[in-house]
Amino acid sequence: MPPKPLQILLLVLLAVSGCKKAPHASAVLPTPPGVKSTPLKIELTAIPAGFTATAGAIAPIRLTSADGEITVARGTVPDLAAAARAEEARIIALPHGRSLGSIELLCQFGRAFLTRGLYRGDRGTETEEIRIFLLSAPGRPLVLAYRYPAAGSRRERLDQALAVLRNLQPVS
Repeated sequence: MPPKPLQILLLVLLAVSGCKKAPHASAVLPTPPGVKSTPLKIELTAIPAGFTATAGAIAPIRLTSADGEITVARGTVPDLAAAARAEEARIIALPHGRSLGSIELLCQFGRAFLTRGLYRGDRGTETEEIRIFLLSAPGRPLVLAYRYPAAGSRRERLDQALAVLRNLQPVS
């Protein structure tokens, strides 16, 4: 049985209303939100999925998720290797503290040191912390710290910390 004109019209209207104009190849995709810190002279160009920036927290930059917190703050030691050694000593001094080591890496700012450690947190739960020490400019040390419950995927947490590091940019 051939379709009736009313059925054809209805199908055409449904098809047209469901269609959207295709974007041009040169269309710019929206940029994920970021956070700028004038006191720290850095900008986090994109916030990782699952995190939100704490309002008004520009020094330090503070990102929170359901079970973790990332901060980017001014560091105190411009000698990055010394800062990493001091962090390992701090972790070991905490209740049930255990250093998981440190590694030197290169990033957009040059050399950086990443440390990891475990300790017993305030509520008696095992907490893991990643810290990355870097110089955003000569004489301007920064510390990216990520604190979270030790349970879960360590690789995923490391990837999140490195994503924040990758999205940090200096501002003048």
